[in-house]
Amino acid sequence: MIKPHKHLNLENNILTVSQDILDALISDKVLNMNEILQKIQTDNRLIFQSLSFLFLLGIISYIEEIDSIAIENEIK
Repeated sequence: MIKPHKHLNLENNILTVSQDILDALISDKVLNMNEILQKIQTDNRLIFQSLSFLFLLGIISYIEEIDSIAIENEIK
């Protein structure tokens, strides 16, 4: 379980960055890594952790042919 604590920055955590990534993917459908890094202006390490979190939950998928990321439902 993800529990907040007094030192948690609500603007820079995995859940918030994951939501920002999902918002970008909902509007653009498919994004490559450069586009994600340009749209989400935060620490790259946090972006990669958020992408891993979304991938492990099965929400996003990697499209190897075009080297991009999309929401799982958009691929099928």
